[in-house]
Amino acid sequence: MEKLVLPDSLLYIGDRAFRGNESLHTVILGGRTKSIGAYAFASCTNLEKIEIPSSVQHIGSYAFLYTAFGNHLVNDYTGFVTLGDGVLVAYNGKEKDIVVPEGITSITGAFFNTPVESVTLPSTLRIVGDYAFCQATALKNVYFSKFSSPDEIGDHAFEGCKALQTIALPDSVTKIGNDAFANCTSLERIVLPNGVQSIGSSAFFDCDKLTDLHFPAGLKSIGSRAFNGCASLTGIQLPDSVYSIGNYAFYNCKQLTTVRFPAGLTEISSGLFSSCSQLQAVTLPDTVQKIGANAFWGCTELEQITLSRHLQDIGLDAFYKTKYLNELHKRDGAFAECNHVLIGYDGETSEVVVPDGIERIAAPFARDPFDNPTETPITSLVFPDSVTEIDKYALRNCSELRELTFGDGVRTISGELLIHCSKLEKVTFGRGLTCIEPRTTSWPKNALLYVPAGSYALDWAREHGFTYRVMD
Repeated sequence: MEKLVLPDSLLYIGDRAFRGNESLHTVILGGRTKSIGAYAFASCTNLEKIEIPSSVQHIGSYAFLYTAFGNHLVNDYTGFVTLGDGVLVAYNGKEKDIVVPEGITSITGAFFNTPVESVTLPSTLRIVGDYAFCQATALKNVYFSKFSSPDEIGDHAFEGCKALQTIALPDSVTKIGNDAFANCTSLERIVLPNGVQSIGSSAFFDCDKLTDLHFPAGLKSIGSRAFNGCASLTGIQLPDSVYSIGNYAFYNCKQLTTVRFPAGLTEISSGLFSSCSQLQAVTLPDTVQKIGANAFWGCTELEQITLSRHLQDIGLDAFYKTKYLNELHKRDGAFAECNHVLIGYDGETSEVVVPDGIERIAAPFARDPFDNPTETPITSLVFPDSVTEIDKYALRNCSELRELTFGDGVRTISGELLIHCSKLEKVTFGRGLTCIEPRTTSWPKNALLYVPAGSYALDWAREHGFTYRVMD
């Protein structure tokens, strides 16, 4: 099909809709089309002509990548190249101090990797789109006109703008996209408007000079790794409106000393403050029910933690390499326990019996040899009947384990629990077991299984061809 005519009724062309269609030469969009998605016509190498109506308000990133049409836009025009209803898709000028003309409503990838140093944006601007100024490494100043009213800063919009030191966003902005300011390594200050409700994943990744940051009162969500590596942040005050914070959002914020949590937060996500080595004390809201894996891993100065009364779940290594965990070991010995959860083990015996009363295992029994080369290998491990749940990585690096006993409390064995236990010779199952996940069939076939009569474990051993003995 060399010519494609789309109907007026088609309003939106999705991401990658026609990607790689090398037979296309001409495309005529319907007169009411509003949006062209990212990569929509990318790699349509023979596409030379596209009729784009003035109704188009949005063009996604790389919509015409590797097309004759796209090459023509970049190479054959000078100055500002627009399509549709004022969508700026390319800037081919040589000026370094840019005033984007009035009438431009959207910018998508136009200044990618250009030498622009200063830009003034027009009052007509409604969208700072994906990759708008990405890798404009000389960009120092961004000025929004008084009546500019973009509602979002797109994905990767200012990523890699290494000279950018400060920026004030208009009050109209409600969303900051993924990687929007990632690797802006000179950025010291950003004014987040009161209307911002979401900050995307890796939005300020490795902005290691960022010190001045105020979270607006209406903020609702912070994406994963949003402030990863912001090594100059010393304190954060999260408003009560925040209900979701992604994994590793503040990972490796090395100067962070104080954190104020939202009052209604229910979960401390995985790795949230991992490697925040100056953090000394935290008080969790009483609404927190779960602390994710590695949440405070490597917070070496963290000594005081006030936990929620409603805490139900603690992830693997949540407090590893903290003073808090060290104090628990001084109190409890080899088995550091919190809310009936084993959160740390540092024993030195090859035969380990977990104390009765512990209900969940959230600590590994062995470390990587590079992490602890003198650790005594565990050859035998017994879980009491009180244990109901074992983290899937609890036995990682237990490569010398020969004998393993599950108590009657364990209901499910993760498919990844034993994949590194290649020397297992004897496994004893409890009566409460109701599920062994599929990947567990990677167990060594020479392991002898002890299974209760009439149990799920007996049926499983028969089905998977293991040698077994029935216990009364």
